[in-house]
Amino acid sequence: AEEPFDLGRGPLLRATLAKLGPDEHRLLLVGHHLVLDGWSYGVLLEELGILYDAAAQGQEPELEAGDSYVAYALERATQERGAEYKSALEYWTKQYADGVPVLELPVDRPRPPLRTYAAERHDYTLPAALCDSLRALAKQQHTSLLQLLFTSFQVTLARITNQWDLVLGVSAAGQASSGRTGLVGHAVSYLPVHGKLDPAAPFASALAQTKGQLVDAIENQHVSFGSLLSELSVPRDPSRMPLAPVSFNVDQGYTQRGFTGLRVESWNVPRAYDVFEIFANLVDTKREIVIETQFNRDLFESATIRDWLSSYEAVLAGVVANPQQAPRDLPVLTDAVRQRVLHDWNATETAFERDTPIHGFFEQQASRNPERAALTFEGKSLSYGELDKRANQVANLLIARGVGPEQIVGVCVRRSSDMIVAQLGVLKAGAAYLPLDPTYPAERISYMLEDSGARFVVSRSDSIGALGTLDAKVTPVLLDKEPLADDTRPNVKLTPANVAYTIYTSGSTGKPKGVLVEHGNFANFLAGMDARLSLSTPGVWLNATSIGFDISLLEIFGSLARGFTIVIHSDDSGPEFALPALLAQKVTHFQCTPSQATLLLSDAKGRDALAGVKELLLGGEAMPVDLAKQLITVLKNGRLINMYGPTETTIWSTTHAVTQPEGSVPIGKPIANTRIYILDERGLPTPRGAIGELLIGGAGVTRGYHQRPELTESRFVKDPFADGRMYKTGDLARLRADGAVEFLGRNDHQVKLRGYRIELGEIEVALRTHPAVHEAAVIAREDRPGDKRLVAYLVAQGEPTVGELRTFLTQAGLPEYMLPQAFVPLAKLPTTPNGKLDRRALPAPAQDSSLGVGEYVAPEGELEQGVAEAWCAVLGITRVGTQDNFFDLGGHSLLVVKLAEAITQRTGKPVAVPDLFRFPTVKSLANYLHVGAATNTGSAQRGNERAAAAARRTSGRRG
Repeated sequence: AEEPFDLGRGPLLRATLAKLGPDEHRLLLVGHHLVLDGWSYGVLLEELGILYDAAAQGQEPELEAGDSYVAYALERATQERGAEYKSALEYWTKQYADGVPVLELPVDRPRPPLRTYAAERHDYTLPAALCDSLRALAKQQHTSLLQLLFTSFQVTLARITNQWDLVLGVSAAGQASSGRTGLVGHAVSYLPVHGKLDPAAPFASALAQTKGQLVDAIENQHVSFGSLLSELSVPRDPSRMPLAPVSFNVDQGYTQRGFTGLRVESWNVPRAYDVFEIFANLVDTKREIVIETQFNRDLFESATIRDWLSSYEAVLAGVVANPQQAPRDLPVLTDAVRQRVLHDWNATETAFERDTPIHGFFEQQASRNPERAALTFEGKSLSYGELDKRANQVANLLIARGVGPEQIVGVCVRRSSDMIVAQLGVLKAGAAYLPLDPTYPAERISYMLEDSGARFVVSRSDSIGALGTLDAKVTPVLLDKEPLADDTRPNVKLTPANVAYTIYTSGSTGKPKGVLVEHGNFANFLAGMDARLSLSTPGVWLNATSIGFDISLLEIFGSLARGFTIVIHSDDSGPEFALPALLAQKVTHFQCTPSQATLLLSDAKGRDALAGVKELLLGGEAMPVDLAKQLITVLKNGRLINMYGPTETTIWSTTHAVTQPEGSVPIGKPIANTRIYILDERGLPTPRGAIGELLIGGAGVTRGYHQRPELTESRFVKDPFADGRMYKTGDLARLRADGAVEFLGRNDHQVKLRGYRIELGEIEVALRTHPAVHEAAVIAREDRPGDKRLVAYLVAQGEPTVGELRTFLTQAGLPEYMLPQAFVPLAKLPTTPNGKLDRRALPAPAQDSSLGVGEYVAPEGELEQGVAEAWCAVLGITRVGTQDNFFDLGGHSLLVVKLAEAITQRTGKPVAVPDLFRFPTVKSLANYLHVGAATNTGSAQRGNERAAAAARRTSGRRG
C-alpha cells in the first residue's frame, strides 16, 4: 500500500485517500459535527459520485447549486419567534408535566462524579430472515420499520431497567422538514421522546402509541434540545447527560450513486468519544440491519452491550412471533444466552455424602483422630474423643427420655464447651436442635420454645435463667445437674430428609419464623465449602458467632467435620473484641461481617491479627470495595472471600474470592448443586446486567418454615428450569459478564444491618402496641457513610422518651440489634397519591436527639465537655446533655470502640470498653473517669479487648 494522500485538510473537514491495492482504495472523510451531520454525508457522497463520473469521462461536472445554510439558520431563528415555535414548546412541556424520569441503566462500573465521554463501539448484525419478517410486520401493522424498531428498543430498555416510563432520544434531519434536501451542515434536532409504556397491554398497542409520539415529535422539532432543557428546569447531575442519555437512530444506509465502474461500500467510523451513554445507529442495508452501538466505556463493558443487543434481537423475534404479546411477556434472551444464564452458569453438579448426618462427619474425625484437639475454651481443651463421649452422654440421656427424630429440642447454654456438647448431643439423639441464645430477651426465647413445640431444653444452671418461667410442658435438662454416664455412641437411624436444626429469623408479620433445615441440606453445604475453602488441611477456626445464627454451623460443625480446632469466644467477648483469640490461638479461619472487619482494621492489633489469617470470610452485608482493598493488603498471604446465603437455603449459597475489587464486590457463583436465577416480576430470566429478584434452587433449599404452610408455599416455589424447588430471597441482584452475581439490596422491607437480617415489619408491629403510638414506620438509613442505622417514625400521643421506647421494645421480645437507634416524631406519616406509606419521603433525623431523652443539661468542666465532644463526633450529632444515654442516642457496640478511642484522645484518660456500658451517660462516665479511672489505667487496654457482660444486651455482632 502506498502512503495515504491528503486530498484536503482543514479545521472542520479532512479527506484522506489510501491505496490498499491495485484495485482497492479507501477514502476517509472526517468532519466536525458543527458543519456536517449524517444527512450531509449522504449529500457529499452523492455529489462526489457525480464528480467522479464527470472526471472519468473527461467532462465538466454538472452540480445543482447547494442549499444555503445561512438561509436555513435564519429561517430557524425566525421560527423561534413565531407561533409555531410556541406551539412546539407547549407540546414538549406538556410531555413532561408530571416530571422527568431518570433512566437508571445498570452500569458495570461506578458512575464517575463528573460525566465522561470516552467511547467504544460494538456492532451487532440482525439475521436477514428476521429483518425480512420485521419489514413484513411493519407493513401488516401499517407502520414504518423505524417505528417498529424504535418501539422494540423502548421495550428492551424497559425490561433491562424495569422502568416503563422512560425517555429515548431520536434525531430528526432538519433538511427533510425544511425541504432543503441538498443542505450540507448541522441541521439535526435531538428529540427526547417520552414513552409511557403499559407493560400489560399488547405490543401492537404500544406500537400505535409510539407511532403517534414519533410523528408529533418530528412535527414539533423546532425547539432545540438546549432550549427545552432550560424550559423544563431539569435538575443537572454532573455525572449524567440530562433527559435523554440514550439515543436511537435508523440510517437507511448508503445507496451508490455515480462511481460508474466501481463497487462502493460505506462504513461509519467508530468514535473514540461520544456524548451519549449509549447511541444505537441501525443501518438498514436492505438485507440485514447492522446495529452500530457507541457506548461509554467508563460505564459499560463491551460484553454488557453485546448481551443487551442480543436481548433486543430476542424482543424483535418475539414481536414477529406474536405482536399481541404484552411487553412484559416478550422474551429478552436468545436461546444461546438463555442456555448460558440458566444452565451453563448453574452447572454445579457435585457428588456429596448425602446419607451422612451432621454429627456423622464429626464422628468420622473422632474415630480417626480421637486425640486431636477439637475445641478450646478459656484455656481448656477437649479432644475429638472426649467431645464425642460427652455428646454421647447427653444423647443417651435424651433418648432415654423419649427424644428422637423429627423432634425439636432447645439448646440454651452460654458460650462454652458445653454449648457444643449440647448441640452434638441433640443431633446424636436424632432430634433437631433449636438454638436459644441466652443473651436474647426472655420473651423472644419463650416464643420460640412455644412456636417450635419443643418439649425439652438442654441448658446449665448458669444459663437457665435466660429462659424465664418455663411452660409446664417444657422439661429442662441441666448438663451440670443431670447424671451423665453412658458414653456409648448412639445408633439412631436418620435419613437426609430428617430435620437437623431450626433457626428462627425475623418475621414481617411481627413474629419470628423457624426455618427447618435437613441433614441432607448440610451435607451438600459441606461439599460446597470443600470446593471453595481450604479445608483439606485442618487449622484453627474462631467461633465468635451466636448459635442463633446459621453461619455458626460452618464455624462449629463444618470445622469439626474436617478436623479443625475450634476456639470458642466467651459470652462477654463478641467478634468485635476478638483480638485476644486471634492473637493467642493463631486462628487460620475467621468469618465476620464487613462492619466487624472495619473495626478490626481500625486497630493496630487487629491488623496484626488478621495478617495471620489464612481465610477471612465476610458476609451478612455488602462488602465495600475500599474495605476489600484494605483487607487484601492486610491479609498478606491469606484469602478474602465474600459469602452470601439466606438461612432458607442453608447458610452460604454463593462465594467469591476477592482479588482485585473494582466497582463493587460480587457475591460470586453458586456452590455445589446450587442454582442461581435472576428473575423479573413475571418469573422470566432477566438480561445480563438487568436487576431482578435472586432465587436459589438446588440441594440447599430447606424444608420450609415450621408450622407456616402458607408462607412456605409462597416463598418456596417450584423450579421451572430444573427439578425441585427454589427459594424467593427477596434480594435484588444482577449477573455480571463472568456469571458472578452482584447483590443490590432488598425488594421488600427486609434489611441487613451489621450482619442481621431484620424484618422492619416486626419492629413496626411491636411499636404499634405501645399505648401512646398510633402509627409507626421503620426504615434503615445511611445518612453518614458507613453508619447504617434503624430509624423509627412515630405518630404518637405525647412524647415518649427514647429510653422508654427502647425498654418497651426489649420487653416485647426484640433483641438489641432490632432496636431503632433514632425515633422521629411526626404529625402524620407521608403517603403516596394512592394512600400508601411513602417511605422515600420520611425525613432524615435531626442531628440532635429526635425524641425527648430528658431535660438538656449542658456539660460542665473539661472532662464532661471532652466526653460530650467525643459522643458528638462518633454519633454525628451537634450536642449532648450530661444526662443523655449513649445507646438511647443511637449508639451500639460497633461504635463503642471508636468512642473509647475518641474519649481518650479528647480527655487524655484511657477508658475500657466495658466502662462505656456501665456508665452510659456523659455525667456518670465523666465522674468515673475523674474518680476511678486513674486506678484502672493498666486494665483499660485489656478491657478494650473484652466486652463487659452488659455488652450482651447491646451487642451489634452477628453472633
